[in-house]
Amino acid sequence: PPMREATTGFEHAIASMIANGRFSYQRDGADELRPGDEAAWARVETAAGAATLVRDRYARLLRWGERLGHPLRAGQTALEYGRDLGRDLGERGQAAHLPQAREGGSRAPAEIERLAAALNEAQYAREPVDDRTGGRVRALWSRLRAWLLWLWIAGRRQRRS
Repeated sequence: PPMREATTGFEHAIASMIANGRFSYQRDGADELRPGDEAAWARVETAAGAATLVRDRYARLLRWGERLGHPLRAGQTALEYGRDLGRDLGERGQAAHLPQAREGGSRAPAEIERLAAALNEAQYAREPVDDRTGGRVRALWSRLRAWLLWLWIAGRRQRRS
């Protein structure tokens, strides 16, 4: 079925990914978006707005929480979830044998709480989230994602032992 014409670069990227079943993006033949192309993804995210970026990173955190055996509970606020997940990951990091997982366990809780606070700002603040906040969340997620991966790897290694 033909796609309707997208009105923004972000909508076009999403429509293209869905229609083609792959992660490629072309805008007027000038740009191509692929996984791992951080600069191109940053341009798409900027077009979508900082609040959308914050919500997206929090949704990614929720998926990581599920992978790590710590899903969001019914009625739990973002701040409560961030505090609980951070506490859980801190404990996991202390018990981990991998130095990267130990570092993740010590640093991830503060980053998770910052992300939860940014989500609250995006959802409830009177003023829209500014691009500086979006940039901080993008950088925060880049660090946090690596630590979550190391904590996940450490957990899998401990279960095998």
